[in-house]
Amino acid sequence: GAADSTFSAIMSGSGSVHVSSGTRLILNNANNAYSGGTIVSNGWLTASGANTIGTGTMTIRGGRWSSQNGGSTFTNAVVLDGNAAFGWSNDGITLTGPVTMTRDCTLTSSVWMVINSGPAMSGNYTLRFVGPGGNAGISRDNSGWGGAVMVDMNSGVLFRIGHANAIGSGTLTLKGGTVCPPDGADVTVAAATPVVLDGDMAFGWVKSVNFAGPVTLAGSHSVTNNKNTTFQGAFSSASRYTLSKWGAGGGLYISGDNSAYTGDWAAVQGTLYFSAANSVGRGSLSAGAGATLQLNVAADWTLTNDLAGGGTVNVGSGTVNRNLTLAGSRLDPGTATNAGILTIQNTGGASYNAHVTLTNTASAYSRLTIDVLGGNAVAGTDHDQLKLIRGNLGGLANADLMVNIPSSLSASDLAGDVLTMATNLNGTVSGVFRSVSFTPGWTGAVTYNASSILLSELHPVVNGMVIRIR
Repeated sequence: GAADSTFSAIMSGSGSVHVSSGTRLILNNANNAYSGGTIVSNGWLTASGANTIGTGTMTIRGGRWSSQNGGSTFTNAVVLDGNAAFGWSNDGITLTGPVTMTRDCTLTSSVWMVINSGPAMSGNYTLRFVGPGGNAGISRDNSGWGGAVMVDMNSGVLFRIGHANAIGSGTLTLKGGTVCPPDGADVTVAAATPVVLDGDMAFGWVKSVNFAGPVTLAGSHSVTNNKNTTFQGAFSSASRYTLSKWGAGGGLYISGDNSAYTGDWAAVQGTLYFSAANSVGRGSLSAGAGATLQLNVAADWTLTNDLAGGGTVNVGSGTVNRNLTLAGSRLDPGTATNAGILTIQNTGGASYNAHVTLTNTASAYSRLTIDVLGGNAVAGTDHDQLKLIRGNLGGLANADLMVNIPSSLSASDLAGDVLTMATNLNGTVSGVFRSVSFTPGWTGAVTYNASSILLSELHPVVNGMVIRIR
């Protein structure tokens, strides 16, 4: 029938218990000593305590294995030979015995399922964790294990990594959920473990998790930081994807050599840190409103990357001036649909500057783009603005100025508007733009004098440079 079956008597001998029906079997005698093992291939086994499944091997081929009394730790050897579910209600499963995989398996955690301290796992197969509402994790030293782990948990569900070598030398594929260590200490996953980011992920909970191995970005995905997270290995991707940093609870630190990487980086919330120029790679950088890009404060920077957004770029926080050279880059404050201010600064104090120089490469000149969104422009509201807190803006002769004006606006809509391109300079604006151009097809009666960078009146002033359209 469909009713639960409960065995309370002591079970002994060399025989085995096989759960193969669609019903539930409950073993609740803590003195069970049968040695032939337990097999779950269908149905549901509830083992109410650590010794209720005897001394033999637990083989999981399907069905569900749960415990009682708030969860139990099992020392039996376990063979994972199929897809199965673990836990129920408040009753999770913790394993401390040997774990052997005989095929690729998917484990669904309803409460928690932890492969805790014990001997290294064996069987070079893929272990996929899914959790609609239950946490999971691996906390043992799996050095030498070549299996792979896939974390495909629901948003907000935790997967805990409790040892640097918990994943062994196989690939850790992250498709969803929150990856974090147990609450006791930070963990850095060893360099022997490659990481694939194949979904939107969150990192950190009470403590931080970091990754020393190479990282493959399998699509454009987001990372939400509850605590600081560092990726020490080099990034790669099959196409030009974007990694977006969310969450104000911790920073995202990129410190590997990404000189060959072409992917893009976006700080949407919080701070995205880069330890060196080669950590950025060759993709674009953007900082959203309220977010920060932090470039290593210990050196001047020369970037060929495009730089955009309405957030903040920190190029120093020490007791020296810092220089940011943009070589063949596209400098685009705000966006075409959301004008804003892109702030570049040295946070070391009122005496220390962050100077910005525009220059060119052998194949490209830098370009500063200003987007005009409406008439009667207000700096940073109706158009974009570059804001340098304590610094100079130089090298304009190596750059082009592009003014994007919507086709819906006419010259009369813009009459008398003043567009401030750079403000808060405590130094100078040097050079004359190589060229000044407007949105192709815009027919408003705007003129400029390139020799004196006048756009009717385009000239350096105390607070930067203005364009007056009239």
